[in-house]
Amino acid sequence: AIFGNLRLWDYLKNLGKLKKGIKIRHPEVNYYQAREVFIESEENCGIEADGEYVGLAPAKLSVLPEAIRFLMS
Repeated sequence: AIFGNLRLWDYLKNLGKLKKGIKIRHPEVNYYQAREVFIESEENCGIEADGEYVGLAPAKLSVLPEAIRFLMS
């Protein structure tokens, strides 16, 4: 999910949905699928992945297939 020019109130109002993985319907929130993304910003921009803070832009993020193994029972 990429957040555009979102007001603080709108972000806080949807934070619970974001943490639960529920899709947010808002004109300033866009969803994309990719194996790799490069994030740049002219200003300081914090980056979160799966609700965890990972650092500041610029950053290159990659999805690694089969990097995590799960045990299902």
